[in-house]
Amino acid sequence: MKDDRRGHIRFPVAHDLDNVISMDVKTGAGIVHDEAVISDLSAGGLALLTPADFKTGKQFEMALQLPSLKTRTIKCRCVRVEKKPDINRVGIAFIDIKSEDRNHISAIARDYNDCETKLALGVTDVCFKRCHYYNLCGKNVKI
Repeated sequence: MKDDRRGHIRFPVAHDLDNVISMDVKTGAGIVHDEAVISDLSAGGLALLTPADFKTGKQFEMALQLPSLKTRTIKCRCVRVEKKPDINRVGIAFIDIKSEDRNHISAIARDYNDCETKLALGVTDVCFKRCHYYNLCGKNVKI
C-alpha cells in the first residue's frame, strides 16, 4: 500500500459541482474575488476546482465558510496546480491557521473517517446528529 504523504485526514466537501463558494483571496495586489468548489479539505489544506489562475508557490489569505465551519483568516500557499481546459484543480496548503480552526477541521475529518470505517465494516446505524461532519454529509444513511 502506498503511504499518504499528507499529515492530516482528508474529507470530501463537494458532493456535486453545484456547491460553489465565493472566494475572496487577499494577495499583495489586493483582494481577488472568484468562485470555486472545494473538493476536499483537511487540517493541513484543501483542494479546489476553479477557473481562477493560481500559481504554484503563491501565498495568500482566505477564510472558509461552509456548513458547520467558518474559519478566521488562514494564510495559505498554492502547492500544486493541475490545469484543464475549463477548470483547474488547485492544491492549497495552510501555512498559518488558528489552532481552534485546525482542531475543528480535524474533528470533522475524524468523524468522517470513523463513519467510513464503520460503513466498510457493515455497521448500519453509524449516523448521529452531533457528528462534526453531519452538515456536510450527503450519505444515504444520514438520519
